[in-house]
Amino acid sequence: MNNGKFEDASKDLEFVLRMEPLNQDAISIHNELKDKIVERKKQIEQFKDIANMILKPFGWSTDNFIVNKDQTTNSYSISINSKKPSDNPNSSQ
Repeated sequence: MNNGKFEDASKDLEFVLRMEPLNQDAISIHNELKDKIVERKKQIEQFKDIANMILKPFGWSTDNFIVNKDQTTNSYSISINSKKPSDNPNSSQ
C-alpha cells in the first residue's frame, strides 16, 4: 500500500466502522493503519531533524523550502523561501 494513501484508507475504514462497528477485519486493518501513520510521521520528523542538522551551518532549515504538488501531473516542485524563519512573523521560531 502506498504510504501517501494511509490517511485516505483510514478514513474509508472509519466509514465502514460507522456502518458495521463490529467488523473485526475492518477494526484490525484500521488499527494497523493507525500504527503505520504514526510510524511514518515519526520517520518524517527524524528526516527533518537530520536535514536541519545538515542545513544549519549554512543558516538554513527545512522551513526555507516550500514543496508544492501539481494536482494535474502529480509532480512536485520545490521552491526556496528566501526569508529566514526568524524574518517570518508567522513562524514559530
